[in-house]
This record gives sequence, C-alpha cells and structure tokens, in this order.
Amino acid sequence: MLSSWDFWDTLVARRHMRDEIYWGMREGKTFEEAEAYELANLIPIRENVLKVQEYDYVVSDYGDGTDKWSTVIRKGLAIAGGAQQLALYVTPGGKYDGTVWPTLASGKPLLHTGDNQRADVDSPQQHGIKGSLVVRAPFTEAEQFINDNGFPQLAKLCREARLRTFNERCRGIEILQADYNFPVLFLGSIVLNRRFPNGETLLMSSRDCWQWVFLMNRLFRRGVYWYSSVIARKNADANYHRYIQSHPNPVLVDLCGSGDSFSKLPQYKSWLLYRPESGVKSIESFVTSPACMRLEQANVAPHEKAIGVDASFNPIFTNKSDTDFSKEPNTAAQVNAFMLAAETMKFYDLSKELQASNEQCHKVIYWLMHRYIDFKDAVEELRLLAIADDK
Repeated sequence: MLSSWDFWDTLVARRHMRDEIYWGMREGKTFEEAEAYELANLIPIRENVLKVQEYDYVVSDYGDGTDKWSTVIRKGLAIAGGAQQLALYVTPGGKYDGTVWPTLASGKPLLHTGDNQRADVDSPQQHGIKGSLVVRAPFTEAEQFINDNGFPQLAKLCREARLRTFNERCRGIEILQADYNFPVLFLGSIVLNRRFPNGETLLMSSRDCWQWVFLMNRLFRRGVYWYSSVIARKNADANYHRYIQSHPNPVLVDLCGSGDSFSKLPQYKSWLLYRPESGVKSIESFVTSPACMRLEQANVAPHEKAIGVDASFNPIFTNKSDTDFSKEPNTAAQVNAFMLAAETMKFYDLSKELQASNEQCHKVIYWLMHRYIDFKDAVEELRLLAIADDK
C-alpha cells in the first residue's frame, strides 16, 4: 500500500519536546546552530519507522517549505534510520490547508499517517486519502505523573526509552520497563544510597536485583550482585555465611519479599524496597502496602536460580524449568528496554532528581508499583516460568 507519513512527532520526536529551530532562532541562535541542536536531540519513534516502506514518502508542514527546511528533514530521516531515501514534500502549510495533496508527484497515497487530527486525518480525507491518527510523542499517563511530581528529566528519559524501543511480541514488557520499572529502580537507588551512607557493602540479591545493581553502580558506584534466593537464605551453610562475611559491613538488599527469609539471617542488616503488610514487620522496607503484583516478573535475570555457593563462593544453580534464560525472549526484551533506558541517562541532567526527598520518591514509587498489575498479561509467560522454576 502506497503510504505517506508526517515527520515531526510521527517518525521522530524531540528530546526536549519543542521545535528547537523555531525556539533557537527566537533565542538568538543562527539557523545552523539551531538546526545542529535540533538534529542532536532527535528520537526515532521506532514503532512507526519500522512500518515505513521503500516507496512511501514524507509530507510535512515545516518552516517556509524551502530547501533548507527539507534538508533538516532529510538529515533527520538519516538519524531515524531505514528511511533516508524517501521522497519529501515540505510545505509551509499545504498539508494543513489541503493544497499539497493534489500536487504529489509520487502519486496519491492510499494512507497518510500522522499525529495531528486536522493536518493528518481531516485534510487528506477531503482528498480521498485515508488518514490515520497515531499519537506516540506526548507523555503517557505514567510519564506525566513522574513529570508532575518533581522528576521532569526522568519523565523525558522514560519517554525516550519508550519511543526508541519496539518489539511487537513483547511490547507490553518494554512499556513496563520504560515507564514503570526503570523509574522505580532509579528512585529506589536514591533511597537505598541515602539509607546506608557509611560505606556499607550493599549485597543486592539475585535474581530480582540484576537490573537494579547495574543501575546502582551506574548512579552511585555501589552495590554487589549477591547470588541468593529464598532457598539459599533459609538453608545458609558455613560457605554461605563466609560468602556474606567476605564483604565488609554487609547489608542484605532485595527488591521485594515478605522478609521471612531475611529473618533467618538476623545477624546481618537487611532492607527491602517493597514488603507486603502481611510480611515480617521487623524487616525494614521502604514501601509497604496490601499488595504489589508483578514486580518480580518485571525483574527477571538472564541466568538460573542460585541456591547457594561452594567453598570458593561460586554460585550453585538450579534450573527446574530447563530454560536457557540467556535466550528467553521475554527476558531479553525486558533487559534490552531497561539497558536502553540506562544508556539514555547521558542525554538528561538528572542532578536535581538525585536530590529528591524520600517523600517525593515514595509517592512516585508507590503510584508506579501499584500499576505493574496492568501488565499482567504481558508478563504471564514469565510468571508461569517462575512457578515452574520454583517447583
């Protein structure tokens, strides 16, 4: 099907969510300076870019429609990837008022896709072209909540991770990571680092903390990945205690749990990011509530379960489900989305976010955690895999 596409906020988004050339020129930059800044801060909207076919083209209302504005879009297409050779039709307003559609030398498309109801749906439909409204660039509900509660740079980071990923089979998992799990672990890292400021070794439990320890190290250069599980903690032998004690001033950390297995190791300090109200109340946690579902399924490590260590502190694994976790597709999609979000941190100034109060962090973590359940269908395969692995 011959199709045309809007460009801005359809094939690419702006990292700073505004027309940087327009605003840059208003703020005293030359066109070339503003263009360079614009192009350096483009985000491919991967879901849409992947749908563009070889003979499709771009129709955009941009600037005065002259060659310099077309050149910006051409450079932007190269950044978006896979669409560099598309034909371009750039006008100062011909899409919005409908005058561009009869002039398309590439032929009238059967479908035009864009993010503006008037310009991308109503206008082409008046000329016999089906219009498709696809809105991806604005904040989602979760991103807006993060933004409105004191974390605007983090919200933009989450938005970028969401837009730059698209695995159709595992799309729910990607959104869960970008919009919920990454910010929860980001804010959880702030709280954990602040709670133990005296050089304690944070032993972060496998497998729930596989992503979290990576982020803690990226943010604060703290956290040791601790091969652990309920079985390992409840059946801790001499080797396991030596393993824990090989780290100076250890604090046992886990993402979530009842605290029961930590209570079997009372000689060590311990801390949970989340504990249900029905759990062991003597175990310190940052968030408690009646229930928080699917948190574990959003944090599956690409390796087998550790049930202890040998005399050399090498982990002893079990794999009752006979799964190659390094290749399991749901886990791979989860890790890819999370790591992409972590890599995206370099584009945002998160210094103010890192100074947020515990109260700010708690409010956002609590709100996000209690919406993981909305992704229960997306992580169902991981839930069933965890059940099989625990038998």
